[in-house]
Formats: sequence, C-alpha cells, structure tokens
Amino acid sequence: MAKPHARPRFPDEEAGGARAAKPPNPASSPPPPPPPPAPPPPRPGRRDGGRRDVEAPPRGFGWIELAIMSNVFLYGFDGTVTAATYVVIGSEFGAANTSTRLLSLRRRF
Repeated sequence: MAKPHARPRFPDEEAGGARAAKPPNPASSPPPPPPPPAPPPPRPGRRDGGRRDVEAPPRGFGWIELAIMSNVFLYGFDGTVTAATYVVIGSEFGAANTSTRLLSLRRRF
C-alpha cells in the first residue's frame, strides 16, 4: 500500500531544508518582573511592627524570670550552707556521728 504524499507544514520544507529559527527581535524587550509581594500586616504582640519574626515577651515576664532565678540560687545556697554547717552543729550537741542524717532527711523532702 502506497503512502499518500504528505503536504509540507512549512514553506522551507518544500525545498528540503530544515526550518529556519526565527531570529530574536531586538526591538522587543522581555516582560517586566512581577512586583514584590506586599509585607504582611503588623500583628499584635510584636514590638517591631511585624518586620521580623520576633515575638515580644508578655508584660511582667521579667519579674517571673527574676523570681525563678532567685529560687534556684536560694535552693543551691541553702544546700551549701546545710552541708557546710552540719558537722559544726552536730559537734555542738555532742552528736557528730548522727548529724549526717540531717542531709539525708533534708534531701528526701
């Protein structure tokens, strides 16, 4: 069966040549870039108006932080004072051998 002769799609195919590439038009310029996205609206609780991703601490947070740090310091200081003085206190009462129980009882509670 014979194939029907196909009609050329482009005029230069009739001469047997390849399709020529269309040269770029120097008068045409590329499309302008899209505009930058708008900044997000400011959210409440931000000190800088939403420009950076930094949350502001709640009001009174400094006092809470100071109280926690003071408690940690006093807890450590209390343990140090107890450990340093239990022998002295025990010897005053004539019970240096049983004064070590002060620390073991204190740490349990």
